[in-house]
Amino acid sequence: MPLTPKGTGGAFLERKSALAIARQARPRFNDMLIVEDTNLDAARLKATLHSIFGYEIITRHAATLGAALDRVIERQPDLIFLDDHLKPSDNAAHTIPFLRRCNYSGPIIVVSGMLDRKRAAILIKAGAAVAIHKDALDSGSIAEALAKIHEQPINVPAADPDIDEKTATDETTAKS
Repeated sequence: MPLTPKGTGGAFLERKSALAIARQARPRFNDMLIVEDTNLDAARLKATLHSIFGYEIITRHAATLGAALDRVIERQPDLIFLDDHLKPSDNAAHTIPFLRRCNYSGPIIVVSGMLDRKRAAILIKAGAAVAIHKDALDSGSIAEALAKIHEQPINVPAADPDIDEKTATDETTAKS
């Protein structure tokens, strides 16, 4: 049976190594906020972040939009990981403008279980720096997202609640 990079994990380790080398020259994130309503997913992401950055980083967690806003007002994080669909019915296109109104101007990485090209474009337009599919969330994809964040300016759209709500409403209607 021939060995393939996918079967051995070699491609993943090679990609992770190259990204680690490239990341050494970039600024470090020390305070991260995970906005995730599922405790297991939040714990998994926290463990992944600790494997990338070590245990000296601060990783805070918020399970609701209200808790996330409180955490941002309390202390501005360096980076936010935002679940695309928070219970009961919030989605990232709605949530991002609220985070921006709390004077958060840093990068937001949206994690979505239903990510496709169209959804990613909507999230980027709403102000996300990067969108990652929940199934592809690992140290390699996070490192790639951080590299992408440092290559481009952060997309912080002007606060226009009518546009943000219309975009989110159009998408919700399209899903129905």
